[in-house]
Formats: sequence, C-alpha cells, structure tokens
Amino acid sequence: MGFLLLYVTAGDYKEAQLIVDTLLEKKLIACGNIVENMKALYWWENAIQRDDEVIIIAKTSRKKFKSVESCVKEIHSYDCPCIIGLPIVEGSQEYLEWIDASVS
Repeated sequence: MGFLLLYVTAGDYKEAQLIVDTLLEKKLIACGNIVENMKALYWWENAIQRDDEVIIIAKTSRKKFKSVESCVKEIHSYDCPCIIGLPIVEGSQEYLEWIDASVS
C-alpha cells in the first residue's frame, strides 16, 4: 500500500478548517495540519496575482486520492484549487500503519 503527503491551499483559515474537518469526518485523511500566513504569487487570467493563503498538509493512502480530490473540489472556493499528492517514500512503520488504520 502506498501513502501520500497532500499539499492543498485555501483562501483562509476558515476554509482550510472546513476542508480538513470534512476530509477527517469522511475518513479520507488520517490527519491535517493547517499553516497560516503564506503569500502566494501565481499566474491567473494572464496576470500575476498576489494573495494571502493557507496551506493544508495532510496524510492519506494512495487509494484515497481521487476521493480527496473530489471532496475538496466540492467545497473549495477556488475554480482551480491546488490539490497535490506527494508519495511518502519512507516513514516509520507505526506511523504508516496508523495512517492506514485511520483511513480504512
């Protein structure tokens, strides 16, 4: 079984909290961390944008990614939210087992 570290951005803390709470309630992630005060600079609609954002870092199994993506898109305020799954190459066996048990 493979595991993912998810990187998701949100417009503010309230939205990030809603996303994490929803993913936890649906057992799509084992845990989520919310990091505030990020500055995002990016191309959108042919112009460079500058915004405050919040980062969500979450842990899940690979098999849950499509469900996570669908769930986040349903509740996210962005037209094109950042939802990235990075493979966890190494991790403590106990922690990986906890992730697996938490999303099963």
